[in-house]
Amino acid sequence: MRIKLSSASLIVSLFIITVLLVTSPLFAQELERVRFGLTPFVDYGPWILAQELGFFEEEGLDVQFINLASDTEIAEAMAAGALDIGVQSPDSALYYYPQNPQLRIVHIGTLFEGFAITGRPEYTTFHEFLEMGLSAEEAARETAKQMEGKVILTALGSVHEAIVHAALEIADLTENDVTILDIPTPVEGVAAFLQGQGDFFTAGLPQTLRLLAEGYPRTIPGSALGTGGINLSGLESSEQYFQENTDTIVRIVKAWYKAVSYMHQNDTIALPMMVQWLNENTGAGITVADARRLITEDLKFPGSPVEAYYWFYQDGSRSEWHSKLSHRLALLEKVGNVPEGAVDLDQMVVAGEIEALVLEAMMDELEF
Repeated sequence: MRIKLSSASLIVSLFIITVLLVTSPLFAQELERVRFGLTPFVDYGPWILAQELGFFEEEGLDVQFINLASDTEIAEAMAAGALDIGVQSPDSALYYYPQNPQLRIVHIGTLFEGFAITGRPEYTTFHEFLEMGLSAEEAARETAKQMEGKVILTALGSVHEAIVHAALEIADLTENDVTILDIPTPVEGVAAFLQGQGDFFTAGLPQTLRLLAEGYPRTIPGSALGTGGINLSGLESSEQYFQENTDTIVRIVKAWYKAVSYMHQNDTIALPMMVQWLNENTGAGITVADARRLITEDLKFPGSPVEAYYWFYQDGSRSEWHSKLSHRLALLEKVGNVPEGAVDLDQMVVAGEIEALVLEAMMDELEF
């Protein structure tokens, strides 16, 4: 029996076949695999959203997360060639660049103002000194002076150690006036502090919140330390990967902005996803309310390349990357943590180049 198809039927049939071919696994777009190093900090929560909500896949990427505990582990894995790209604080990268001058900061995504050095309850806090009538400058100095002769737990070779040095500078102390003990990971460090080791402790925000819940105040808040108390975070890659996979990095950063935009617009969905990931990996017991407060008070996420420009690249901005990192680098050189002249900031940070390409790509996708 012959079946006669009309022209309309033929068009519909061809459309259906085309759709089936395009959506068939045989004809599906092959995704580009990316080995992505990730650490469990609130700063990096949007990367989880990008994965869970399919934003990486929309950019043609198969991102495979490799979970690591710290900036140090990310830097070591990158230097060993085990990662293509990974989260990294540019502040922490100052420590690693002298040993690995191929390290490149390819993206700056957040501004963190929630650092704190936590002391045991017997120490007077910055806010208590303010209540005594001291100025902010005097209160910061007096609070930090309490560290003299004391034991401080932190991760050596990380931004957290740099926060300690910023506090020592304000108190006119040096690292010779204190004992700084290295912690294997933030989780192990906070456990050691709770068990009675050390007088002061500083690490990530999940650990600060854990200590707050246990009755330990933010003795020296980052806000008391000026420029030295704020931190940038973003992504690092190798020079080779940056040069050979620029388009891939652009697509990764585009997925970031999609995730940040989603987080701002749908926080009732996004924040529980981020909190679950953080608690599973840190045991910090962060609540959704904690996370909401963090992203409105302590953490700033620019939602577009234009907004990022005003925060990280515009001259005169408090968080402009070059002046901010220059201050941190000078401090690290002064205390001998980084050899003088060993870090070339303009070579290390290429995030501005990527940001311009991301903006261009996003503008090209707009429909007028």
